[in-house]
Amino acid sequence: FHRGFPLSTYGEYVFMSVQDYVILLLIYHFEKLSMLQFSGATVLYGSLLYGFFSGLVPMEVISTLQAANIFIMIGSRVPQIWQNYKTKNTGQLSVVTFFLQFIG
Repeated sequence: FHRGFPLSTYGEYVFMSVQDYVILLLIYHFEKLSMLQFSGATVLYGSLLYGFFSGLVPMEVISTLQAANIFIMIGSRVPQIWQNYKTKNTGQLSVVTFFLQFIG
């Protein structure tokens, strides 16, 4: 139990963190970043994970960041909606996927 929450509450974050690190590796590989840039990104990512999971970051900050995610998700859709409006076509955008992501 971490902060009084059962493993099922936060257990998936271990796998998501591994996936994020694999994405960092792919960015390093395909963007031909220097080892210094890759090391900096790895240290930053590890520090953030440590801060969130160790209790250094207060729950109020974590809750605020989680709430901000709603506005980030809505804001990220504005360019897609604008592009769809300009082209009068949704392209590969699935209405079902968009709706399911929108409702959470």
